[in-house]
Amino acid sequence: MKGCRPITKEEQKKILAALNIRDRTLFILGMTTGFRISELLSIKIQDVYENGEIVEKVYVRRAYVKKKTAGRCVKLNKQAQKAIEELIEYYKKKKTFKLDWPLFQSQKDRSKPVTRQQISNIFYKLKKELHLTGKLNTHSLRKTFADRMYKVLDKDLFKLQRALAHESINSTVKYLSFKEEEIDEAIEKIFEV
Repeated sequence: MKGCRPITKEEQKKILAALNIRDRTLFILGMTTGFRISELLSIKIQDVYENGEIVEKVYVRRAYVKKKTAGRCVKLNKQAQKAIEELIEYYKKKKTFKLDWPLFQSQKDRSKPVTRQQISNIFYKLKKELHLTGKLNTHSLRKTFADRMYKVLDKDLFKLQRALAHESINSTVKYLSFKEEEIDEAIEKIFEV
C-alpha cells in the first residue's frame, strides 16, 4: 500500500502487548516473513504444523501469491515458531484445532479465515488506542519486514528483492521510499564532507 510505513520497535512492543493471541501471531508472522496479508490469511494449520511439530518453513500456494506465478516458501524464525505453537495450543484448548482450518480463524466461523477488513479494523483500533501516528495498515507488516531485512542484509537490494519475492528491483526500491530520514541526515552533513 502506497504511503504506509513500517512499525518501529517501540510501537511493536506496544502493539504486541495489546493484541490477542491470534492477532499477535498474525502480526509476528507478517513482520518476520514478509508475506502479504492475503498470503498470511491463506495459511492453514496443516501448512505450519506437521507430525506434532511446527515446521521450519511455510509454503504459500501459488493461488494466494500476487500475480499467481509461483508459490512462496519462507523460513519461520524462532519467534514466529513460538507464536504459532502458542496459537495452536490455544486452538486445541478451545477445541477449534483442525488441520485443514485456517491458522487465523474468524471468530464467527472458525473454518474460515479472519478477513482483510477485520485486520484493517484492528490497525485502526490500535492507532487510536495506542496514539500511533502516520499511515499504518496491513501492508505495514510487510514494510516492517522490508525495513528490517534491508538493515540485516547490509542494504543489499538484490537479496532484499529475493526476500520480498519481487520480480523487479524497482518494486523493492519503492518499498524503501520511507528512508527519507537518511537523506535528511545526509543533507545536514553535506558541508562536513
